[in-house]
Amino acid sequence: MDNNSNRIQRNNNGRFLLGLLLLTIGSILIFQRLVMPLPHWIFSWQTLLIAIGLIIGVQHNFRNPSWLILVLIGTIFLLGDLFPAFPMRYYAFPIALIVIGLWIIFNPNRVGNRKSVVGAEHENGNAGYSRDEYLDSVSFFGGVRKVILSKDFKGGDVTSIFGGTELDLSQADINGRIVLDVTQVLGGTKLIVPPHWDIKSELVSVFGGIADKRNIQSVTINPDKILILKGTSVFGGIDIRSY
Repeated sequence: MDNNSNRIQRNNNGRFLLGLLLLTIGSILIFQRLVMPLPHWIFSWQTLLIAIGLIIGVQHNFRNPSWLILVLIGTIFLLGDLFPAFPMRYYAFPIALIVIGLWIIFNPNRVGNRKSVVGAEHENGNAGYSRDEYLDSVSFFGGVRKVILSKDFKGGDVTSIFGGTELDLSQADINGRIVLDVTQVLGGTKLIVPPHWDIKSELVSVFGGIADKRNIQSVTINPDKILILKGTSVFGGIDIRSY
């Protein structure tokens, strides 16, 4: 129960912050046109990346590295534009390694009984197999493919930043309502689920969408098996299929 409450609160925070970001951008644009010009960096892609990173961080209580990676990339390139005499981009890669290393040291076990899948982790051939009830997957500039075998899957978190994630739930089973919290920026998620599951979306999407491509015309949806998609999608899509 506490787990579900925390997820609902995180989703509400994400909606509020995303709405606040759009409201702020609109207000600044009006101010710029009516009063005075503003510095160009305010509307740069670097600033947008930093803002998205902070929103994702607040939404997930700053407990996974995706927000830090976005803020780091945006800050490095923004400083490079503001101070062209200082070769900030030259130090970008070692700085990124240091920050990620510190994060790993001080956060060795982020989510107790959840299994974390970072990057392109593969087991037993082309895919990783998991019997865990919870999943915590992070894909950054890479791909993750995971086959869930748990017969009492309870959901988890999926983060895709400049990468893709494929979750095969066709051999899994759920009981009641479960939540899959998806965060993706310039990335995509493919879900393979049984055709009789009821999929509900509460995802906050900006320049993205969800496509349910399952053939469910001749299938009876089971009201006791509900998968709820929550989270934030920016310039990314979710593809739902069944085989």
